Amino acid sequence: GVTYTDAQVGRLFGFLEEADLADDTMLVILSDHGERFGEHGKMLHGWVTCEVARVPLIIKFPRGRLAGRKVPGRVQLVDVVPTVLEFLGIPSRPEMRGVSMLKVIEEGGSTGPAYTEAGRRYALRSGDWMFAHDFDTGERQMYSLARDPLETTNLAGRHPDRERAMGTDLASWLEAAEAGKLSETEGEKARVDESLRNLLESLGYINAGQ
Repeated sequence: GVTYTDAQVGRLFGFLEEADLADDTMLVILSDHGERFGEHGKMLHGWVTCEVARVPLIIKFPRGRLAGRKVPGRVQLVDVVPTVLEFLGIPSRPEMRGVSMLKVIEEGGSTGPAYTEAGRRYALRSGDWMFAHDFDTGERQMYSLARDPLETTNLAGRHPDRERAMGTDLASWLEAAEAGKLSETEGEKARVDESLRNLLESLGYINAGQ
């Protein structure tokens, strides 16, 4: 798979060079998810731990601008479109949940907390901590990213205050994300369904009537 992808990217670069478009073209190369090869006792994707959540992200700006930069800060895939739009001088739409990475690329830092979803599994990475919740099984995972960057030692239940706070932040993001989705049939704003709302309330993430 890696060899095939490399060959196709090579074809694209070759075409741009032959057409004399390479210097004026902005390219963004990314992946929608990683894969597990035995990490956490699993194979392939479908969960939200680091080996699945971390993906390649390579941006080639026109005329060599910002070439050679390596950004260590945390960003999200939803930040890609706002980044391209800002570079092109086009305003982002208000409903876009990502933010432009241009300042991060130029000055360092990050675009803020990062959220990951896979089915009804969700994770939040904020600061030096990662919190994940599987809403189908009830499983929770929590990792200290500073001490355990590969997320191997589950600390769920050992830091209840931090876990509760991160769970609340994750639930707020989930509600906002679900509310911003469009239904396939009517184009109306979707809302968190009653079963998910009840589950969030039972876990203490949101208050009834909120």
